[in-house]
Amino acid sequence: MTSFARLVREHDAIAHRADLLIALAGDRPAVAVAAEELRELGSMVHEHLEQEDAAIFASVDAVAHSRHDTAVMAAAESFEALKRDWLTYIARWSELRIAADWAGFGAATRAMLPRLRARLDWETAVLYSLAVHHAVIAADPATSGSEFPAPSRPASTDRTA
Repeated sequence: MTSFARLVREHDAIAHRADLLIALAGDRPAVAVAAEELRELGSMVHEHLEQEDAAIFASVDAVAHSRHDTAVMAAAESFEALKRDWLTYIARWSELRIAADWAGFGAATRAMLPRLRARLDWETAVLYSLAVHHAVIAADPATSGSEFPAPSRPASTDRTA
């Protein structure tokens, strides 16, 4: 069983990486760095979702027919829409496409990543609390497995491709 602490640490690492990518997507092209940061972020989100999906679906089942049912079901539908948009974003922005359309990449990044961050914040504040309450995820950080670390190096905008 995954833990609240583990999922929150992963959210923090994803949010940090998203902030780096948003900063990189500014006016000054840094194609190779942005592409690498996007690959890393995509990998982190994928790994996190593998752990989180079971908790989310179990939470939805746990709150069925409770006062939280409508809110959690709406959130699950919203999550599916965000997930589709995220997969489209990740698939679209290869390094070659980033290089060919830096402005488009920047606009897409500034549109997508704040949505991702808002979802992380909501999950941490609402969904995980429900999951702990219904014993879907552990509150004890000692029960968590290893999670990916926060990025160890800040992204540099000095390199260009």
